[in-house]
Amino acid sequence: MQEPLLWPLELQPALSSTFGETRATAFHAGIDLKTWGKTGYEVRAVADGWIQRVRTSPWGYGRALYQQLADGRIAVYAHLQDFFPPVAERVQLAQRAARRYSVQLWPKQDDIPVRRGQVIAHTGQSGAGPPHLHLEIRDASNVPLNPLLQGLGPVLDTTPPTLRR
Repeated sequence: MQEPLLWPLELQPALSSTFGETRATAFHAGIDLKTWGKTGYEVRAVADGWIQRVRTSPWGYGRALYQQLADGRIAVYAHLQDFFPPVAERVQLAQRAARRYSVQLWPKQDDIPVRRGQVIAHTGQSGAGPPHLHLEIRDASNVPLNPLLQGLGPVLDTTPPTLRR
């Protein structure tokens, strides 16, 4: 049995969006963790692994980190305010070289290792929406999985559903 994933924020677990909700162009491939309208909370790695991909964009996921977990799954952290130093330095160099904000980096395996609980970023509101942390867990083939069924949580739910249509 694999070790449970670490809740990435040192805040009471609460969600603003759940896995599989319908969106205008696709379904919601992750969960949105509430930051109660604030930015700048430390984002911690959910498990051991390494940074596989880094993206910066004014749209979509905004600033995002893709972490390859030791067991082959991928964790995606999106709408970040900033990155931890090893990533931030590389992003800044790439942005200067490209002379634009939007860049995408693919570090080599184990080039930027991270440990479970290590601070890798801070929450923000880059890309889309109000402040929150978008978190995805994907399998080794990049297929989205429900993070709450992948050892993350629990998240107490005391609000009954409301049927709207």
